Amino acid sequence: MSAADYQGADAMLKKLAEQLQKSPDAEKPADPVAELRKKLVDFGKQASTLPPEQAAAQWLAMYDLYAALPAEALRSQYVTNYRDQLRTGSFFEQLPPGSAWDALITRLETRKTGDAWRDRGSQLLASVLRGDAAASSRVLKEIRAAMEDPKQAAERPMLDAQMLDMMEDSFEIAGGSDQWAAVFEKRLAQMEKAGPLYVGGSMITPPLVKAVGPEKAEALLRRALAIKARLVVNDEETHRLAVRLALQSIDQLPSPQWTLVRKVEDARLYEALAKRFPRSEPQDASDQARAATVYLASLVAENRIKEAAQFATDSRGILVNSVGGVNGSVMEEASRQSLSRPFNGLLRELLSSDPSLPYWHDYIQLSAQLGDSDKALALLREIVARPNLSLEIRGALRSHYVDALLAADQVEEGVKVLREKIQVEAKATNAAEKDLETQLKEMRSDGNRTLPSPLTVRSKYDDHYRVPLPDALEMDCLHLARLGHLLGQPELVEEGLAAAIANLAKVSDYQEGSSLEDIGLLMLQTGRGPQAEKFVSEFPVRPESGTSQLASLLGDRTEKLAVIYHLAGRHEDVFKLLEQSPYWGAGDLSGLDTNHFEVPLLFAAAKALAVTGKKEEALRVVKRLIESRGGYDPAYALFLELGGDGREAQLDAWARLDRFQERPLIWKAKLQLDAGRLDEAERTVRAAIAIDPSDGEEGKGDRMRAYAVLGDILEKKGDAAQAKIMRGAVEAIRLSENADDWWQAGLLQRAVKMYEEALEHFADAYCIQSRLALRYSELGDLARAEEHYRRAFELMPESFGRIESHCFGCEGTFSNQRAQDIAERVFTQLAAAPGARPQVFYLLGYLREEEGRYEEAVEQFRQAVQLDPDYFNAWKHLLDAAGRSEHAQADIEKATLALLRLDPAMKHDNVNFSGIRNLRVLWDAILAAEKARPVREFGPIFRLPQAALAMEQRQKAMIAMGQGETAGMNQEMPGPGKNLREEFHRNQALNGLDGLLELINRRP
Repeated sequence: MSAADYQGADAMLKKLAEQLQKSPDAEKPADPVAELRKKLVDFGKQASTLPPEQAAAQWLAMYDLYAALPAEALRSQYVTNYRDQLRTGSFFEQLPPGSAWDALITRLETRKTGDAWRDRGSQLLASVLRGDAAASSRVLKEIRAAMEDPKQAAERPMLDAQMLDMMEDSFEIAGGSDQWAAVFEKRLAQMEKAGPLYVGGSMITPPLVKAVGPEKAEALLRRALAIKARLVVNDEETHRLAVRLALQSIDQLPSPQWTLVRKVEDARLYEALAKRFPRSEPQDASDQARAATVYLASLVAENRIKEAAQFATDSRGILVNSVGGVNGSVMEEASRQSLSRPFNGLLRELLSSDPSLPYWHDYIQLSAQLGDSDKALALLREIVARPNLSLEIRGALRSHYVDALLAADQVEEGVKVLREKIQVEAKATNAAEKDLETQLKEMRSDGNRTLPSPLTVRSKYDDHYRVPLPDALEMDCLHLARLGHLLGQPELVEEGLAAAIANLAKVSDYQEGSSLEDIGLLMLQTGRGPQAEKFVSEFPVRPESGTSQLASLLGDRTEKLAVIYHLAGRHEDVFKLLEQSPYWGAGDLSGLDTNHFEVPLLFAAAKALAVTGKKEEALRVVKRLIESRGGYDPAYALFLELGGDGREAQLDAWARLDRFQERPLIWKAKLQLDAGRLDEAERTVRAAIAIDPSDGEEGKGDRMRAYAVLGDILEKKGDAAQAKIMRGAVEAIRLSENADDWWQAGLLQRAVKMYEEALEHFADAYCIQSRLALRYSELGDLARAEEHYRRAFELMPESFGRIESHCFGCEGTFSNQRAQDIAERVFTQLAAAPGARPQVFYLLGYLREEEGRYEEAVEQFRQAVQLDPDYFNAWKHLLDAAGRSEHAQADIEKATLALLRLDPAMKHDNVNFSGIRNLRVLWDAILAAEKARPVREFGPIFRLPQAALAMEQRQKAMIAMGQGETAGMNQEMPGPGKNLREEFHRNQALNGLDGLLELINRRP
């Protein structure tokens, strides 16, 4: 279609207006506590400038004002975001700096308000801020005693024993594993005391052997096994002891401890439990299914294939509850014991006799690894041809059949089966719709006003799908269209899109939003821009949509239209929408940092402003976009295109604000290159490459941009040979990105050929080597997979910076035993060499994490950060591994504080503060991070006149009805990053305290 086929912005605005029929919803009145909320926010902004005593006094005075507010006033406050609601936790998020804590703690501990309950709450808060777990436990005991005192019944808060128990546990557990063991023993005694009244539940067991020694651990575990509780044991020593004791006392166990069957060595326990509890309760189904798959793995490990087949047949009702088919331990054991082929024969036999078993994915994958894809495909063909298959089984098998055909490059037949599958799903969906209409008619005739959801009626057709049937149909239609696009068959694109659009009104709300985006993107990718314009503007709004939802939908469609026009080069239409549309939902572009069809709306707007001669406005918008999305290359390109003397200084400023974002340096190098400053440009771009050589977080078409710039620099310096190598690297990545599309579409063999072609351009790209290793492994060519694994692992240390990001296709590089064995040899050898890079130890730690060896992972990550204290990803993984191991709390706190120091804006990771015990140090680190965060503009960047007018008119109407605006408490910048103050409030010590103090302050 030509550009003339577009209807244009004027026509679109008329169509959107036709869908707007309802008046705005009435808003709730403003809350009466807004003044205190604003005062608290203002205090948080200037507390660090106050003397400690004054800061402590002001904070406590505001807290007292809050405590005195009646509950009705707090219930009536209106905010658009829960985070803005004034509550006890709001005061935790606005504490004075650590230098004022001593003064604050002293005031809390010594004051006498005349209200004993409030004074106890103050003492508890003081002990928490001081980090004195023993004092916190003591105050909680006093609160518990007061709760049980009949003399204080009249003023008693609405606390319950369970809340106090949980808080006591959290304070005691904070002391380490030995205190955790004490808590475990205390709760165990309570369960024993309850006797028959205790109805079960889970008991998470601390590392008892390490905490209290083998003898006492045995005594505690015997007691735990004697009550009806689900025992969860995570550390190996305690687990081995629990398994041995469970076997010894099998006849006395009151409930099956399926969770203890974790490894193939636990097979005897499974047999004993299955004999002791031939019938399990429904709530135990998933635990028993996991245990059964572990037992199946043990049979495979012992080469008892016939017994495994019999067990799988006899236990089908149990195993069917295992999410995702065969447990991973079964597959791993089969591989480890070189029994993959007999195990695959077992799966084949089981599926042949009962095609409804949930093992098809595993069978097809294992067949590929063994080079038996043709046999798997033959079995599928034979079963699909059986005349007596139920609709459910036939529907489920078609998905596997399509996947197997496409993977084997039998594309014509695969497309045929996919089209047949779509037809069957469409008939079933239509049948559900007719069934729904019939039910609705009957219910209306009976005067029944409670009508069922369409998805409720359709659900009986959905048993063999993981998602509702219309949603499954939608995804298959889009799959057909994508295949048509890749294969160059426009008729398939048309067929798939038409079917997807016809079905769209029947899908779930979630799928509708996704499909609108996917359908529009496919139309744009296949040159159907005018069709996308028509589709987005005319697709009907659901009748049940309320006024607020309708306004949101019209705003979303306006944004989509703007991006469609941008991609079509119709920038005047984009500008017209900015100027004339009342549907944006914001009065200024600063409120519209959204993304459609893989393009940020702000970029479409900036480009339109630039083209229409509004250069200053365009520059303001593009700067805001870069501050929000620092990795978006087209925004930098437009920034340079707009010109100006301060461009290099601005790029330097952006680089300083985020040391792990290489894009400002790449575009600075481009600016220097264009100015002929070649030596400077080369130094700059190499510094960019050092940040993240893999560049995996960038999207298709933008990865490895630094190498393209370096190639241009080297060519201008006369180094044609090196320039060719750099360009080869970029070309290789582009080919592999295209191959990713084919792999995702299921065209596996064709994708592998494209990956191989990519390596011809640049063999030293670890990510392409990783892709090929994984693909060959999945296709059964293990010898070639090993070759590529080895080369990928050799290249990794040089390919990783302080923050690496894995692109699509590189995830799961260490996910199988073969890869882990090769990585072990390569990394261990590299680590032993003199002057080993920190990345080598990081990779060894990464490998240990994948293997579940967290203690050893911690040691490797420690070495990495010792060599490079600014190694962001090593700190990040150290934090995770320390949380999964028995290492000292010091590792968790060091890693958390290091990540805050290195990435104060939290753009590259969201750190969890729940386990930090030293609250004062953490709070000061948060305040320091906030100061180090980039200073960003939050004001307007470009007014949307008609949308602003519509909002002003709505606000006037609200004021006329006695309604008003609210003041927000959130001090965080929009865009990437986490609200550090809110995360502080979620700390384990503070989280429960919030609710307890609230109940004390709001006593009846």
